[in-house]
Amino acid sequence: MPKRLSRSAALSLIAGISGAVAVRRPVLAQSPVTLKVAITPINYDAVPFLFALKTGLFLKAGLDVQLQRIPQGAAIGAAVASGSVDLGKSSSVSLLQGFARGVPFRLIAPGAMYDDRLPNVQLLVAADSPIHSAKDLNGQTLATQTVGAIDQVALAAWMERNGGDATSLHWVEIPMTAGAAALEQHRAAAQIFTAPLLDDALASGKLRAFAPVYSAIARRFLFSAYFTSADWAAKNPETIRKFAAVVKTAGEYTNAHHDEVAPIVAALADQTVAVMLKTQWAIAGTTLDPGDLQPLIDASAKYGVLAKSFPAATMIAR
Repeated sequence: MPKRLSRSAALSLIAGISGAVAVRRPVLAQSPVTLKVAITPINYDAVPFLFALKTGLFLKAGLDVQLQRIPQGAAIGAAVASGSVDLGKSSSVSLLQGFARGVPFRLIAPGAMYDDRLPNVQLLVAADSPIHSAKDLNGQTLATQTVGAIDQVALAAWMERNGGDATSLHWVEIPMTAGAAALEQHRAAAQIFTAPLLDDALASGKLRAFAPVYSAIARRFLFSAYFTSADWAAKNPETIRKFAAVVKTAGEYTNAHHDEVAPIVAALADQTVAVMLKTQWAIAGTTLDPGDLQPLIDASAKYGVLAKSFPAATMIAR
C-alpha cells in the first residue's frame, strides 16, 4: 500500500513551497482582514485555494481566511446571500441558476476549468453494460450528484450531437462516492465521474469510460467559481482584489507543479501521495473571463436548466 505523507513531512514541504512562491504585497501595517470562505468537502476543484491556505499565501497578502465546509453548493449560496460567510465556491451552474432567479451573486475569481485536452471528467457505465451509443441511453435512468445541474446540460448537449433523445432520460440523485456501486448493481445506467473518483472507478475494472460528455458544452469552460453578494463586493473591492490575486498566483503554481504539490493535496483529501500523483486534477482558472462562462450559460438555457440566456459579464464583479 502506498505510504501516506507524515504530518512532519507535509509541514516541511509546505514550509519549503511557501518560501518558493512569491506573492507581491506591501508590508502589512495592520492586522489581516478576516475573511470567511465556504467550500464543499470536495477538493478536486479547490486545489489552488487549499494550497494557498496551507502555505500561508493568503495571510501574506493580508487576509486571514477562515475556512468553512458546507456540504452543497446551494447551501453555500444561501450562506453567502445571508451574509453568514463572505465568500463561497460553487459549481458555475448553481451560481447561474441563483443569479437567474434574482439572487445578486457576483463572481470574483475562477475556480476550475473544464478542458477537453485533460479529460478528468467522464461518463461511466458498468463494464458489462450493453450501452455503447447515445441511442442505447434512450429511456435509461442516470445517476447524478444534483438533479437539474451541469450533468443534465452536458448529457442533453451530447445526446443531441450524437443521435440520442435526452428528453427520454430519467434522473436519480446519487452521490458520486456511491455511484460506482449503483452502476455495478445496475441501479443506474450511467453517471458522470470526476477525478480522483474517476481514476478509482476505472482502476476497479468494474466500470468503463463511455464518453467525455462535458466537451459537448464547449471544449473549455468555467466549471466552478468563487463568489460573493453584490453588496459585499461593492463594499470590499480591495479585499476581493487581494483574494483574486492569491488565487491566480496559487493556480499558476499548482497548474505547473503537479508532482510538488501532490503531497499537500493528498493530506487535504485524505488520499495517498501515489494516488494524487496519478490523478489528473482540474486545470485551475487564472483569469475570470466572461468568454469562459458564456458557453455554459447558453447551453443551460438551451436545455432548460436556465429560463433564458444572459451576458456572462453581468455576473462578474468589477
